[in-house]
Amino acid sequence: MQVTYQQVPRWQAWAWIDAPPGGAIYRGQAATLRLPDGKVLCLMTAGIVGRKLPSIVGIADRLLAPLQRSGGRRDMIDTSNAPRISGSAEIPPNLLLPILLFENPDDPRSAHVFDPEQPEQWLGPDARFLGAQIAVTSEPRTTGIATVLPWLADRAVPQQLTRRNDPFYAESHGNFLFKADFN
Repeated sequence: MQVTYQQVPRWQAWAWIDAPPGGAIYRGQAATLRLPDGKVLCLMTAGIVGRKLPSIVGIADRLLAPLQRSGGRRDMIDTSNAPRISGSAEIPPNLLLPILLFENPDDPRSAHVFDPEQPEQWLGPDARFLGAQIAVTSEPRTTGIATVLPWLADRAVPQQLTRRNDPFYAESHGNFLFKADFN
């Protein structure tokens, strides 16, 4: 998953995080991995699955931002300091963003909450989750998630993707999945 920080005009209010691309302080999409059996793993950009988790930006702030001089707290990464941030870090399990598994990438209702501590539940007895890492790169931000999950671009598919009787609802402790969760 890649996130690009953008320059925001000084006159613009920071509260406009959901504004069009010119007004966002960062942009990024969920990342996908197509497995040999046709299933798709999807790392989300924010904590949507029953736990209070930071967004990918919150994780970057916690693991990559430089320490402030007073109190040993970390700075927030924003457009003013993002170009000076560098490095990489392992993401500890308690900060790992939600991972979804789509049994059928053409059907959003086939989503399950993937538990990295029990990958064999969905991927077979020999499956192992080795970890996750966050890094600053010069690579461009990835786009095109709709080529892997085509229903994201389909206007006929409603914004709310899951219902109460779908596996995702039960596994995520009563959360619904929305198209907006992927951007």
